Amino acid sequence: MSEQTRAETVLADAVRRSLDGCLRAPAFRRSPKLAAFLGYIVEEELAGRGETIKAYTIATQALGRPRPGRSDRCSDRSCRPGRGPGW
Repeated sequence: MSEQTRAETVLADAVRRSLDGCLRAPAFRRSPKLAAFLGYIVEEELAGRGETIKAYTIATQALGRPRPGRSDRCSDRSCRPGRGPGW
């Protein structure tokens, strides 16, 4: 294992420990969807796929929404964090 790989592994482990601490907070314990969202985006970023995250993948992979048969736009507000109606 190279020095850079070791450093990346240590960093990823530290991020995951921090994530675990965050997910123990009352706000995340009360909201499984919010916890799933945060866990998903953190893990995707650690895997090097952070720039490819889309609302559709959050809805279907993180929040367990069924895959719609049409476009990759999700009309359900719960899969559009921070987005209002008419997105």
